[in-house]
Amino acid sequence: ACPDSDRASLLQRQTLTGIIPSRRKVPRAVAFEGNGQLAESDYAAVLAGLLAVSQEEKGTANLSTLLEVFDYFSSNSGGTWYSGMLAFSDKVRSAQEKMGSLPQKAGEIWNEEVLSREDLDAFEKAADVSWYDAVAAIKKTSAGLLGNITLGNVKALQSWATGKIWLVGVSLPTGSGDQPIRVNSTLVYSLGQQSDPSWIPAVISAKLDENTKSATSPLPFCNGYCKSLKMVHYGGCESSSDFDPVQVFSHPGRLLFTGVLTSSSAYNAAADIGNGSSGTTMGQASWVEPGTIHPILSGEEAVVYHGIGADVCKSFALGDGAYTDNTGIAHAVAAGADVVTAFLNGYKLEGALSALSSDSGGVFQESIAEKMQTSHEKRVIVNETTQNNINITFVRVNTTTQDNQLFNVSQGRRVQLNLILIEGFDDETWAIVDLFGTFGELVQVLVDSMTASENRETVKWVLSSFFGQN
Repeated sequence: ACPDSDRASLLQRQTLTGIIPSRRKVPRAVAFEGNGQLAESDYAAVLAGLLAVSQEEKGTANLSTLLEVFDYFSSNSGGTWYSGMLAFSDKVRSAQEKMGSLPQKAGEIWNEEVLSREDLDAFEKAADVSWYDAVAAIKKTSAGLLGNITLGNVKALQSWATGKIWLVGVSLPTGSGDQPIRVNSTLVYSLGQQSDPSWIPAVISAKLDENTKSATSPLPFCNGYCKSLKMVHYGGCESSSDFDPVQVFSHPGRLLFTGVLTSSSAYNAAADIGNGSSGTTMGQASWVEPGTIHPILSGEEAVVYHGIGADVCKSFALGDGAYTDNTGIAHAVAAGADVVTAFLNGYKLEGALSALSSDSGGVFQESIAEKMQTSHEKRVIVNETTQNNINITFVRVNTTTQDNQLFNVSQGRRVQLNLILIEGFDDETWAIVDLFGTFGELVQVLVDSMTASENRETVKWVLSSFFGQN
């Protein structure tokens, strides 16, 4: 657990150890919500539009300049795919900046260099084996990353991300109540008591620089809740054991890049929870085996492919961060950010925003959706040229935190949220492919909207207000 529950003490320690640069008075984060390839395409398009206008205004389409103001980047699921590849893939980073330099060809560049229909087909085919294999296919085809890339790989790290803390949202199922985690047809386990939440928010954190390979994680994996958990098996593995996931993730530089992306995006992990038959593959979750060099891959080898033996008794499941916070905002606030610029998409957004201010798991006192509706600092770009209108909303809201033990957030902090929301039609990933043919078509529509002359002042306001580009 975090030894300093007092936020002021936490921030002081982070500043003294170089985690947060002392020159910045207000810790800032940029967050990327989940939703698979749709999230990737939405955010790539908006960033391309911002870079394009920045180039015309200042002569540069550089990610390091655009994202310089942020101390953290927080992500979940598809947002983790996007920000992770942007941080570790020269191929993706280069394509993103090229889209900003050549906005009229942004969709074509996205299709040809990052996310073609062939890439999507390879992803779907690999998903029939396991979720890890599906994410590995994305890493290979979209990002061009081969071999066992780790978070400590300095050669792969891109300059814009160097020195920042990456907060990767995941969720830990407890198996509390009558929903134990199913390992195979006979073996299940639980971690919590009857009264514990079914899912606990957790975060894989790493400061990305030349020291990542040997450094410890800057933030605790799941705060104090992990200390109270005990792994109890039923139907095998007779002895219970202490549960220490914090130790597994204490040296993030050793973690495989693919494993981290797999854990953050295991959206179907709930299929592994319950008392049902063994018909559902255990590859739906991300499986972790403590004590191994590559714990996420090793756990999957033990559970998905072998399914028997002592390794199964040590392995535990992780699920998509969406089970606790799909937006990445809560983890950014928990890390100490007082200003969060968040990229959001329309898919199930109402529920995600509602969760941020719920009594049970929220970190804010006020309704974020209501704040968005009444904000006086709002700009909207509307594209009416497609079958369904596509809106890009930029809105600033000020909110106040509430006590939340799961995220280790205390009541009374003032937090500014700069929200970027891309929405249209039903926001279902494959419905978009069916409508546009490729994600590149959607990207081009969004970039054209961002760079249209009538929207220039709006984008300039965003660059200044959200990204500090004065």
